[in-house]
Amino acid sequence: MREMERDFAKRIDTIMAELKEKGPEAAASAERSLGELKVGFEDRLNDVRESIDNARESLDDAVETGRSTIQERPLMAVGVALAAGVVIGLIFGRKSKN
Repeated sequence: MREMERDFAKRIDTIMAELKEKGPEAAASAERSLGELKVGFEDRLNDVRESIDNARESLDDAVETGRSTIQERPLMAVGVALAAGVVIGLIFGRKSKN
């Protein structure tokens, strides 16, 4: 993500340099547009980072809850795993009758 952000910033700088060569009015207009684009990109990037952090925290909480449940009730955990295995086996183990 950071590499993508750096690449984006480099491209903006390159475009700005080219526009300054073409004229100050074009450069000013493009600079405003690119500045707005960059801010929007940074906002979206921050949203993605926040979503990833939230997902990571949720996953860590779920894993910790699962571990503590298994430690507190190991027989129940084995039973649930066995039942899930039987159900999956019944679903995927059936052969079509043709």
